[in-house]
Amino acid sequence: MAQNDISAQKQALQDQIDLAELNKKLLDATNALAAASDTSKKALQDQIDAANAAKSLADAQKAGSDAQTAQANAKAAAQKAKVPSTDVQGLTGKVDVTGDKVGLLEGDLLATAAVIQASEEIARDVNKALPAAESVLVFAAGDFPKFDTLIPYNAQLNISGAALDRALKMPPLGVGGEGVAEALPAAATVLDSVTKLISFFKSDFTVGGVDVTLDDPLLVNSVAKKLNALQRKVSTPAVFNPKLLAAESPFLKRLLDVLDTRQLAGATATALQSQIDSLTKTIAAETGDQKQADQQKAAAASRKVSALQAANSFVDAILAKLVAIDDKAGSAPLYNIVKEDVLAQMLADGKTHALIVRIQKAGGGYLIKKNLWTFFGAVPLYHMGGAAVSYALYNGATGAFEEGGDIPIDGGFVKKNDLKEFLTKVR
Repeated sequence: MAQNDISAQKQALQDQIDLAELNKKLLDATNALAAASDTSKKALQDQIDAANAAKSLADAQKAGSDAQTAQANAKAAAQKAKVPSTDVQGLTGKVDVTGDKVGLLEGDLLATAAVIQASEEIARDVNKALPAAESVLVFAAGDFPKFDTLIPYNAQLNISGAALDRALKMPPLGVGGEGVAEALPAAATVLDSVTKLISFFKSDFTVGGVDVTLDDPLLVNSVAKKLNALQRKVSTPAVFNPKLLAAESPFLKRLLDVLDTRQLAGATATALQSQIDSLTKTIAAETGDQKQADQQKAAAASRKVSALQAANSFVDAILAKLVAIDDKAGSAPLYNIVKEDVLAQMLADGKTHALIVRIQKAGGGYLIKKNLWTFFGAVPLYHMGGAAVSYALYNGATGAFEEGGDIPIDGGFVKKNDLKEFLTKVR
């Protein structure tokens, strides 16, 4: 409303107040006139006449003020009529965020950025801890082998190989070498006990699972990239290990040697059995000391055949388990053994180290920040993401712990419009 309109209204209100006061004075004067003496009536009448005159003047002034107010209202109505009317409410600058998926992708992106930042710290610490000429094998915690397949099968292979060698060295047609065949069941019992004993230590290599938003390979790849940038010789055997293609496995070579020996033992047992059969026919026609001597030879040969056959059966049982497909794993134990064996050889060279990394936790969130600028249309949405990662570096030959720790990264809040630029800088 214009200043002139306000002044006119105030003046009209004051005129009304003045008029009310004059009416009160007139009423008082009239009452006084009725009670006054004749000598004072004239004076009172003069006052009444003056009051009437003042009242008339006030009425005239009020009418003028009312006219001015009406004129001002008319002007305001005319001005308002020029503006189109609408029932649509104006914008308030309010931002509604609904649903449980808000900021999920942005949170994951910022958590990924936090993992990348953590990988820089890991690569820096590892690079400082090792001589320049030594290499690093990077593993996700779940991919580092426990060697619990290789160890018991190695023991079985060693026992079967020793049994074959001992059986083959027994005198073919003479006295000696008793007890080899009987020793194999006992060896199998001992081996079963060793395998069970090993299982008690499996928990030493087990890392408890936690719910994470991001997968460990993200950290593996990022750390490998940072180490490579530091001119460090680095590889990720769980992702790709070309030595597996060449089958450079001592266990596999040892297995092939045992199978060759098993074939030799089988041929030896067959030949011995043929000689025993021939000797048995000869013994049937013999008498005296010669017969007793040949019977002893035949008995010794039979023991050797039994030992060779028992050792071969033991090897066959091992081979059957090695090549049997595990429905859960989708592969045969031999496959895992070769992987573990090749890796064991890579770590055993004295210049290779195992770096085990894990994303312990990752997540994100969002923040709505309202201020004067958001009232004028600025986006008040902020996103954040963070991660906690852990790592441990071990000497491949000795297993000694060399470096490690936990790294929490709080990415802070990033404005929605600045997110792309922030991620580009981190990358």
